[in-house]
Amino acid sequence: VYKRQARAGLAEALTLQSIGFQVRPGRETMPQALEQAEVALQLDPALPEAHLARALVAMYYEWDYHAAKAAFDRAEGFGPNVARVYWWHEFYFTYVEHDFDAALAANMRAQELSPLDPGPRSREGTVRYLFGDLDGAERLFRALLAEAPGVSLLHSGLADTLVRQGLTDEAVASMERAVELGGPTVAWLGMLGGFYGLHGSTEEGRHALQQLETRSSEGYVSNFWIAVAHAGLGDLDAAFSSLEDARLDRDSNLLYAFFTPRAMGLQDDPRFPGVLRSIGLAHLIPLL
Repeated sequence: VYKRQARAGLAEALTLQSIGFQVRPGRETMPQALEQAEVALQLDPALPEAHLARALVAMYYEWDYHAAKAAFDRAEGFGPNVARVYWWHEFYFTYVEHDFDAALAANMRAQELSPLDPGPRSREGTVRYLFGDLDGAERLFRALLAEAPGVSLLHSGLADTLVRQGLTDEAVASMERAVELGGPTVAWLGMLGGFYGLHGSTEEGRHALQQLETRSSEGYVSNFWIAVAHAGLGDLDAAFSSLEDARLDRDSNLLYAFFTPRAMGLQDDPRFPGVLRSIGLAHLIPLL
């Protein structure tokens, strides 16, 4: 039992090193994650965590969404009370199917199964602002920040909500607080640089971008977040060049491209549908 669970846990841990706040490129971690998930499934074909790990590799690295959905469904079927299965299934409903009702239902199930975990409740705010419920998201993030003002992720969530409302002064202040609390992570610098650009604080935005580019010259940095900074600063040619680099690198964050703040201009550029096609999300093009 412990061996198969350890394999599944290692598989998920490897995927998490290359998703969102990634510190390692997917080409290093994802093949290893796939190998560990398949070993776990050989040991126990009914292990939900192993199916979950397989789903994450399919969704974020292989861009094989049919395989991802099948694995998520198996994980949910074998683990109807495993909160993490519903946590990640929501990401699929959000970024692949663009189904708000299904995404919110999965999130609520994760909250129900793990009521003491603050992650799913915070993630509800993200789901709400991504699908346009900006007032609901803002209320939730402000309520959560009243309870836990030192959580960087909540400040970034509020910042992303505010920037979509056109409240760039407040958005920048919230994002600066997120960086202050959480450190200059790649994702935070990309968002901060982009938000500075939308605010008109070009010099500050270029400084954040320069930090990303310096790190990129020294080691791996997600080109998606570099693209976000460029887009916010109004340099769409550089942004699309970075998105192409991200595609070649199989950057897992490309899954989030559809939901970048509209004011950055990516979705309205004639090159953007090609980005969606290149990662298997052509079905989202009519929603632009």
